[in-house]
Amino acid sequence: MNADLEKLEFIKTIFERIPQNSSKEIAKQEVLSFLLAHVQNGRLYKYRACNKNSFSNLKEGTLHCALPSSFNDPFDCQVGIDFNSYISEKFGQELAPIDAFLNKFIQVYDEKISLSSCTEQEKKVFDKWLRSKNLMSFLDEHRGRDITESELGEVLLNNFHIVIEILLGFMADSELREQMATSLNMMPGLLKNMSPDGVMRIADENATYEDFARSLGVNEDADEITLTKLMYQSQHPEDALTATKMDEDLARANKEMGQAIDKTFRVGCLCTDYKNRLMWSHYADGHKGFCIEYDFSCETEELLDILILPVIYSSERPKFPWSVALAVDKDANGVKVEGARAMLRSLLTKDNAWCYEDEWRIISLCSTGIENIKMPPVSCIYIGALCNEENKAKLIEIAKDLDVPIKQMVVDRGEYKLHAQPIV
Repeated sequence: MNADLEKLEFIKTIFERIPQNSSKEIAKQEVLSFLLAHVQNGRLYKYRACNKNSFSNLKEGTLHCALPSSFNDPFDCQVGIDFNSYISEKFGQELAPIDAFLNKFIQVYDEKISLSSCTEQEKKVFDKWLRSKNLMSFLDEHRGRDITESELGEVLLNNFHIVIEILLGFMADSELREQMATSLNMMPGLLKNMSPDGVMRIADENATYEDFARSLGVNEDADEITLTKLMYQSQHPEDALTATKMDEDLARANKEMGQAIDKTFRVGCLCTDYKNRLMWSHYADGHKGFCIEYDFSCETEELLDILILPVIYSSERPKFPWSVALAVDKDANGVKVEGARAMLRSLLTKDNAWCYEDEWRIISLCSTGIENIKMPPVSCIYIGALCNEENKAKLIEIAKDLDVPIKQMVVDRGEYKLHAQPIV
């Protein structure tokens, strides 16, 4: 199995168990076992610059867990919202009764129930449908057999005004109704204004949302939310505020989710290699800092209090349904749990561009009020190849106090390698 897939399957398993109080300790034991099975010698490493705080953490055997918003990657720990789910879920709750409504219409059409037994709203709509020649001829032709998706699509397009009317009739929320009307009424105009070449382009099975936008003359390099806004503005320049509402909805949800993550979690970052040249450069002050080796192979009380999980590297940003993005404001426990899992997944997924880090993350709850968590024993200290003599002397002194070995990183004279040489 692919390493990241294996990590993902394991994390999913842990997520399922952590919300259950009775399984928390078992889950933590399983996390530790997974770490020991996938990390050489059970060692993880932390690269640090030389400063007062890093020396203090080293002496005290602690690790600083930072707020997710403080990380250097703007994608890091940020939840992406699935645009399609926004559309479907935003309107889905309002449209939930439609299945029952359609089934009732079929009963009227099949004369299993009379029109007189329906509500006034149903009578009004059913009467229109029953008088629609296109709809009736279609239903009569296909009575008693399954209707294909393409066939249904054709008849719906031929009765588009009726479909819009009934959909809007179920909208209790006036703002939703306005947005839905805009979206539905927008589609025929968009298709009408599309060139034959554009139609052929989006008919391709590999067509993207960007292709759809380009076919309508929108060529900006933007996400699908912005593209939707721009497409609407291009067709309805007099009503730019309507599409802006959707843009603002999603921006607000994204911001609120980020704030919720910051309020809930702190994160400590570790990796699996003390010879990683990029890590020395990026996180140890350009090789002028140091690297701490922690021994996770010896089970201590501290280990059972640490939730440490591997980072998954992916070309796809994790996206979550609109309902999950709103979960932080929900009271239902199941939704809260799902929202917490979404946030945890955002903490543990990074762009493939960062895969060289081979990162593991310690997840700490802000509710504990603890920023510097107790770590497993330090088993070695590595001094950067460009560390100055003053800081080197301080690190040697700390290593003596902790009674742990200390090594100097040395640049290979022939290859792009680093070597760790013991300091006696």
